[in-house]
Amino acid sequence: MKVYLAGGFTDWRDTVKAQAEGHDYIDPSQHGLEHDASQYTLWDLLMIRSCDLVFCYFTLDNPSGLGLSLECGYAHALGIPIVLVDERPDNSRHGMLRSIASICVTSLNDGIKFLQRISDDLS
Repeated sequence: MKVYLAGGFTDWRDTVKAQAEGHDYIDPSQHGLEHDASQYTLWDLLMIRSCDLVFCYFTLDNPSGLGLSLECGYAHALGIPIVLVDERPDNSRHGMLRSIASICVTSLNDGIKFLQRISDDLS
């Protein structure tokens, strides 16, 4: 399964890839286009269009979640399932984001477990 990894640019993606093997991951932190918003936005949206699932990690330290919200909204419009990990304690502020997610969990570990389950069930 092709999985797009949306969220802040920390090392969490490496953890997901190492613990939930068996998927083809699309990692936007590796595209090298960080200095040109029009290029990285186009790249991100094209990659989302090509994936089977979007895995979104909304960390406590993400100041706004605007980019993540765009990625989730686009995936939702295309009918692509969304796994949302939302660590933020005030979930009511992100009700629309949470409502378009196929599933929503509150820890990265729980999100990884779900990806592992999918991988196991597909093999």
